[in-house]
Amino acid sequence: MPPAAVAARVLPAVCRAVVLLVLALGGWGLLAVALGADVRVVVTGSMAPAVTPGTVVVTTAPDRPLAPGQVVVFRRPGSPDETVTHRVVAVLPDGSVQTKGDANAVGDGPAVPRADVVGVARLAIPYVGVPRVWLGTGEHAKAAGVLAGLGALSLIGFGPGMRRGNGWPGAGRPGAGWPESGRRRGGHRGKRRAPAGRSPRDALALRTTV
Repeated sequence: MPPAAVAARVLPAVCRAVVLLVLALGGWGLLAVALGADVRVVVTGSMAPAVTPGTVVVTTAPDRPLAPGQVVVFRRPGSPDETVTHRVVAVLPDGSVQTKGDANAVGDGPAVPRADVVGVARLAIPYVGVPRVWLGTGEHAKAAGVLAGLGALSLIGFGPGMRRGNGWPGAGRPGAGWPESGRRRGGHRGKRRAPAGRSPRDALALRTTV
């Protein structure tokens, strides 16, 4: 198969795989919301490398005593409208917790009261929230580029003509960029001439008995 034909078949398949992966990752977040969980986008690198900026964190309300090692979401002291997603490093006798970002050299300071812990991380979905981070930092062109790229991948992978399994529309057909199988270059297939001294009927009989 010519390289162009191979590319015409492989490229749409790769585009479909990328689009379906993005939809699957986003679907996990939507399913979590439907089941009553909360979804937050991590916008800083304080929890890298475990939780990088743009990761969507699915959380549920704490339903049991907290333990060191858990990743929790709590209200930022002094700014109750903001939340922080960090790891529990110690649990004090009164139920409050000491927290620290994985990438930070020191802890977060005073213990966080148990009442200010609003969620425990249950699932982390990487990269899905990156456009949200870009929008928050004013990098609108990057976010628009991602959306345009997904649109282009969808068109290549699922557009008209791709569903017929032939790759690019017209790929592999006569005149689409490579010769049709069985056709000679520069003309049509010619008839075989009978050997000199034999009639066409004799030549046919010779071919079918060899």
